[in-house]
Amino acid sequence: MPLAHITDVTVLWGFFTKIVAITTPESVLKVRCYRAARFADEILAARDRLA
Repeated sequence: MPLAHITDVTVLWGFFTKIVAITTPESVLKVRCYRAARFADEILAARDRLA
């Protein structure tokens, strides 16, 4: 998924680990991971560096 296509990144609640929802105009990719807030911030920062 190209960073330029990402329109939104949100952190969703999960029982053991949180979920990062990565939104593009075509789809939403949900990834369960530890340190989800930090991962979401890293994705947004990388996307913003492209602009």
